This record gives sequence, C-alpha cells and structure tokens, in this order.
Amino acid sequence: MRRIVCVFKWEISKIFDNWRKALAVILLPAVIMMLALNIFPMIINYMSTGSLNQRPIYVVNAPASFLDYVDSTEGTTVYKYNFIPLDGFIEEYFDTGRYNDAVQNGDIFLFFSSEMEDEDFDKEVSGFYETLASGDTDAESDAVIYIGYNSELISVENKVLQFEDTVLSDYQDYAEDYLGSAYAKIGIDYFSVDSFNPVTKTLTYRSSANTGAARVIPGVLALLMYYCAYSLSCDMFASEKDRGFFTKLLMTPVKPSEIIKGKFMAIISIVTVASVVTFFFLFLSSWLNRSNDAMSLLPFGMLLTPTQLIYMLLVIPGTAFTMTALTFNITFALTKMDEIITNLQFPLVLFLFDFFISMFRWQRPVWLEYLIPMHNTIAVVRDIFMSQHSLPRILISILVNILAGTIIYRKTCKKEGFQ
Repeated sequence: MRRIVCVFKWEISKIFDNWRKALAVILLPAVIMMLALNIFPMIINYMSTGSLNQRPIYVVNAPASFLDYVDSTEGTTVYKYNFIPLDGFIEEYFDTGRYNDAVQNGDIFLFFSSEMEDEDFDKEVSGFYETLASGDTDAESDAVIYIGYNSELISVENKVLQFEDTVLSDYQDYAEDYLGSAYAKIGIDYFSVDSFNPVTKTLTYRSSANTGAARVIPGVLALLMYYCAYSLSCDMFASEKDRGFFTKLLMTPVKPSEIIKGKFMAIISIVTVASVVTFFFLFLSSWLNRSNDAMSLLPFGMLLTPTQLIYMLLVIPGTAFTMTALTFNITFALTKMDEIITNLQFPLVLFLFDFFISMFRWQRPVWLEYLIPMHNTIAVVRDIFMSQHSLPRILISILVNILAGTIIYRKTCKKEGFQ
C-alpha cells in the first residue's frame, strides 16, 4: 500500500508542479464550457433570427399597471420593451401586413386587451375585483394577455417560455396588489420583501433554474469528466508507453499492479476535483445571471441541498474509475500512438452526442439507463437536480460503474501481465 501511495503522490506532483498542465486539466475545460454555455444560445439565436442581439418585446396597448411594473423592476431583468399604442400597431403592423413578417423573423408581441371596447385592461381587471368584493363569486374577467411569436424558432420559444415564467407570473401578483388591494379585506397586512433578497430570489427561481440545469449540467459533467480522464491517461499511460518510460517503470522494484493502482488513484482524484471545479463554475454562471437572461442555458438560482451534493460526490468517483479503466484498456489494446489517441477520442464524441440528447429531452430516464455504465451518471445527476432521485437508483448506478470498471481493469491487467 505504501508503494501505491508513493506512485500516487508522484503522479499528483507531476501534474501540479507544471501549473500550465494543471490549468489545462482542471480549470481551463470548466471555464471554456461555462463560456460555451453562454455563447451557444447566441449562435442558435443568430441561426434562427439572423441577429446576435436580443430583440425588444413589442408591447401593444400596455396598461398603466404594466408600465408601473416595468419601472419598479428596472434593472432586475434583461428584457427590453418597445411600447406601441393600439392605433399605432393597427396602422403600422396590422394594416400593412408587417405583423406576420415580423413574427416570422423572430419578433415577439405582447398584447393587452379587453372585450369591452370602452374599457382598457386595468379597468376591466379593477371591475372584476369590484364585482368579487360585492359578493358575486361567479364573476369573470374578459381581460386577456396574449403573446404573438413564431413557435418554430427554438430560441424565440425558449425566450417566451422564460418570459412567461419570470415576468408575466410576477406581473400577475403585482397586478393583484396594484389593482385589487383596494377591495381586499380590512386588517390584512401584505408582507413585502426586498426584490434583491437572495433567499426570496432562490425560492422564486430555484425550481425553473434546477429544471434548466438538469438538461445541461449532467451531460457537461460527464463530457468533461471523460475529457479529463482521457487527457490524464494520455499523459500517464499512452505517452509514457510511447516514449518507453513505462517499460522502465516496470523494471523498478515496485510491482506493476502497484504502479497501475497508484496511477489510477491519481487520475480518479484529479477527475473528481476537476468535476467539483466544473460544477462550481456552472453554479457561479447561474448566480451571476441575476437578471435571468433568457439567452443563458443556466437560469438564475440553481441550488442543491447538502444531501444532493453528497449524492453527487458519491457518484463521481465511481464514474471516474470506469472512465479511467476504459482509457487504460484502449491504451494497452493498441500499439501506435495515433491509433490510441483516435480511439480515446471516440468515446468523447459519444459523450458529446449524449450531452445534446440530454439537453433536448424532457422525459425522465427509464430504468434501463441506470444500468448503462457512465451514461447512468447523466441519468442520476439529472434526477438529483430535478429532486426525483432515490437512494436505490443512486446505489445501483455506483455499483454498475464500479463493477464495469473492475471487469475492464482486471481484463486489461490479465492480458498485459500486470498482476
């Protein structure tokens, strides 16, 4: 055991003595991925709308309550508005046919209307509350909020869905106080909080933020974990084997199995640390998005409980072990360096493909997915962010990864004589 620890310390010191290598393995991939997650939606937006900039939301016939709401929330959202009176919209967009063209090109229109032509939106809502206050519990309101947009454009639809979740739902509560407080029962005190309070922000946005994170972070973690294991295996196994240095190591008094185990421990430890660093940067990216920019794949407020964090930390080492065993097997199954690198990169493509699948899927993983080594990590982490996790599924995933890694490890060691 002492020799295994000695090899482990030696490999760790080799990585961290070279700060450029340590940066490239641990920090750089996390930073690049964080930037990519913020740039990718902009590219999608450009491909679908032909513009990198966010277009304003055209608000037609905006009532006084919404104008006051926009003023009160200025600086807390990234949405820009272009207010158009109803007559101006009819003259400029409806009569000329520009409305259909604008919507097809990615513009979003927000309409406030009332069935009563002589009343605006606010008067209709106020009348509704007045009717309720008089005792008519069957009262109905004809006030309507309608969003016109092109649902075939993915970036536009995502922006509308987030706008409905973060702005319109909040505006409904605001309008209830703004227009209906005069008809509230006497003696009721409304509890008001600072809109910038992180606790209330978290309670408001955590559900949608974790839902968005569940589509992105599991695939990102798996992708970067394999990239890290692949890079370290290239350095500790493939490069040393290609230079003949690994053969010299086998000639030392240290047993081959002890050398392999020490290197395995080093790779698993570094991959685990790199995964935690990656999660920290993704967490930071979410919380820096305080204005809840619709262009970001990580909405504001992503947060896990301590128990959920512990579950993630339990899953990562087992997955890192399986990935290391896989790269170890590929390295010693081939002889030429270019063939080794090519075959090591192939699973990276599969993880990238898995990342895009998880980003665009909405249904829960099926039971079979928890039995697939390495892929089950994506399923488990997704469940953790969605608060749908269960301890049996987590344990099954960990055991499946450890079992698969052990089989691959022992098979490779037996074939190469590293006993």
